[in-house]
Amino acid sequence: MKKTIMMLSVLFLSIGLLAACGSSDSKKDNSNNANKTTTTEKADKNESSKSDTSQAESKYPFPENASPTGKGKIVISTPSGTSENGNVPVLIVEPDTAMTQIGIDLSNFDGSKQTYIYINKIFNTAEQVGEMTQTSLNLEGEFLKPGTYTVTAIQFDNDDPKSGKVINYTEAKYEVKKGA
Repeated sequence: MKKTIMMLSVLFLSIGLLAACGSSDSKKDNSNNANKTTTTEKADKNESSKSDTSQAESKYPFPENASPTGKGKIVISTPSGTSENGNVPVLIVEPDTAMTQIGIDLSNFDGSKQTYIYINKIFNTAEQVGEMTQTSLNLEGEFLKPGTYTVTAIQFDNDDPKSGKVINYTEAKYEVKKGA
């Protein structure tokens, strides 16, 4: 009887020690894997953010020799006003601003097609818009420097900026001024 109790005690003690060691090691391994994953994700994010602009430019090129056509309209909104009637609204950007937004109202577009939005002929985003859509554009990096910018909204007959014929093309301007 004493032998059985002693053997069971040793067995439970051994199992307890193995479980404790195993869980400690697995926690250690998991935290190391988590750190590796986080580092990899950060590296991937940094790489993708570095290459987003160049990929976007080559993936969705601005159509050569295109000019305003179609019924589509775009109106830019900033705190100073809108681009209606040819106005150029002002956006004041503080020196430490990393990202901000402007509002855009898009109207009279074909809702069955993508609308490609460019700033100074550089692809910014693709949106599905229709008769009346309100959205915003993220501005960062070069687009926060003082100057006048042209926002262009374009639709292609086959939804392909590389080979499609322009069926809707409209643009509006906004100006960035440096804040105090």
